[in-house]
Parts: sequence; C-alpha cells; structure tokens
Amino acid sequence: MMDLTEMNDLQSSLVNLFGNSDKLMERIIYLNRTNRLESFLELLGFVKEDNFLDATRSKNGKIIVVGESEVTKQCLLAIGKECGISKDRFEFCLSYDEAKRFNFKKTQYSDKYSLIMVGPMPHSSYGSGDFSSALSALRNTDGYPPVVSLGFQSLKITKTNFKNTLEELIRNKILSR
Repeated sequence: MMDLTEMNDLQSSLVNLFGNSDKLMERIIYLNRTNRLESFLELLGFVKEDNFLDATRSKNGKIIVVGESEVTKQCLLAIGKECGISKDRFEFCLSYDEAKRFNFKKTQYSDKYSLIMVGPMPHSSYGSGDFSSALSALRNTDGYPPVVSLGFQSLKITKTNFKNTLEELIRNKILSR
C-alpha cells in the first residue's frame, strides 16, 4: 500500500493527466484501501519496479480468464473477437470448481501468458501456498503475468466489464490485438 506522500504525488500526476477532479483523491484512497490501486495503475500504463507489468512480457500471449461466470465461454470469445483478439489466445476456467483446481504455477515465469483476468473464485485453491488466496499469491509473488480483477464493487464477470477491460488494456498497450 502507498503512504500519504506517494498518494499525493500520484494525485498530482493524475490531475495533470485527467484534469482537476474533486473526487480524484477519494478514488485513489478507495482503490488503495481495497488493494486495487496497482491494477488501476497497470491499466493506465504506469510501471513500477515491484508487482507491476514487466515491460518485456509478451503483449500477444495467452489471456487466462478464471472465475465463476454466468456469461458463456462462447459469448466471451465473441467479445474478444469484437476487440480484435483471436479465440486461440484465451484460456477459460469459468466454474468455481475449475478455478479452485487451476494450476497458476504454469504461468509463473512463462512468456506464453500475457494476462490473468480474475472473477469470483475460491480463496483456497491450488497454488495459493502460504497466501490467503490464489489472487493474493498471484499479486505478491514474482514472475506471474499481470492480474486484472473483473468487477467494480466486487469480483464479477460480465459482458460489459470484460469488453471494457480488454479495450482499456489494448488502448494502454498492455495487450495487443
């Protein structure tokens, strides 16, 4: 988590980028408190030494989508195609049980994977080790691809947040088409 000085510096940078906003610091504090500030900064293209996108990682590798979803795989593939991303680049685990058994270790230090998109999933799952959850392990262990949470207030895979996230990642050159 950032300290107050770092958050003030960040606010100044974002005000310069987005223009003055009364709600900006409130949003930064909220994202920091809910441990989503790093993901937000990744989406903006900011790079930091620890726990941020490795600039050398492939931007056209596999995209893993993991978590309970009522949106079908076919629908998500259609959205990916609409965004210009080949269906061959996606790997899905869209049930709670699949997410629990998914082996995230295969993505560690692999240039085959560009991104992990996360929806609702069990806290205890394969590969979480000493961490409280697989999500925590992914975000706090070196060598994993960037992790992006789907959902605003809580983790949820929807057509809208899936499409918006892909478009934002492409726009910020974190993913390529």
